[in-house]
Amino acid sequence: MGHASNGYLTCEKKKRSEIISYRSNRFNNLFLGAVSIVVHRNDIIDFITNYTENPNLKLQSVLADVKCDVLYNQVLALAIICNRVTSPYWDLVNSEEHYLDLYKFFQPLHRKLKLWETDSSELLETDMQPVFSKYPHNKNDCLLLDIGKHSENMKPEVSIICGCLSEIMEKQLEDFLFNGKYSQEASEMLKQETKHCKLTNIPAENLFGDLDFSMQTKCNTASPLVNHNAEKK
Repeated sequence: MGHASNGYLTCEKKKRSEIISYRSNRFNNLFLGAVSIVVHRNDIIDFITNYTENPNLKLQSVLADVKCDVLYNQVLALAIICNRVTSPYWDLVNSEEHYLDLYKFFQPLHRKLKLWETDSSELLETDMQPVFSKYPHNKNDCLLLDIGKHSENMKPEVSIICGCLSEIMEKQLEDFLFNGKYSQEASEMLKQETKHCKLTNIPAENLFGDLDFSMQTKCNTASPLVNHNAEKK
């Protein structure tokens, strides 16, 4: 089905697929997946309706979900958060910013999320200013078009997501928020001592991802590594 849908997009629509594989970073997959649905909503409906012979129950379910405006508002809310918040955040943590300078970004983001939890109107403006001026959000034409159509219906969902994200920040990033131990400018000595600190655990995650792939496709190759790292009794 994947090859057929890609062929449909290439030949019939003259576009490439924006639908992501879920074998990617766990942080932004949900939000990026929502963006891909927004971009390809009409394509999915057209493909299943007009180019799929005798669609099975799974495809019928996908079609029903994609056509449902109530569900689409929820998907669109996730896509907006991706565009305005999580993707710029991902650009930030993949940058060369110093670990101890992250408070300069996290504190303004946290303030915005608390504001949007109460009133998400600003987040739904088509010309909204970037949360991080150094890492601005991309202007997605499909997303901007649908924001204008569905903004009033999405406000509750967007506010709920912002509230959840602010709570996560307070739990996971409290050291960088107000009164945290890294919540203000650090000394040059401490910056030198921590200059090699990574902003993500992607390198470690990649190793486990490679191991997972090896265990599924090359069992005999993977087993020595597993045995080597297993706790010896």
